[in-house]
Amino acid sequence: AYRLGHNVYATQFHVEVTEPMVREWCAEYPGDVETMNYATDDPPIYEGCGERIGPLHEKAQQIFLNYFRHVNLI
Repeated sequence: AYRLGHNVYATQFHVEVTEPMVREWCAEYPGDVETMNYATDDPPIYEGCGERIGPLHEKAQQIFLNYFRHVNLI
């Protein structure tokens, strides 16, 4: 993440990601998934992401709330 000036913020990650999005990305970009050094008998990358997405969405909510407060939207 970075900031430019007082109100321009950007991130290089997807805190809003959902499990269906992960599955879609894996299907759409299989070559990228293959470069992740997973063994062929490893479970797909999206298995278990449901448990990881909940805490990620909690962080996302805090990021968005902090930003909206910073720019006086709430």
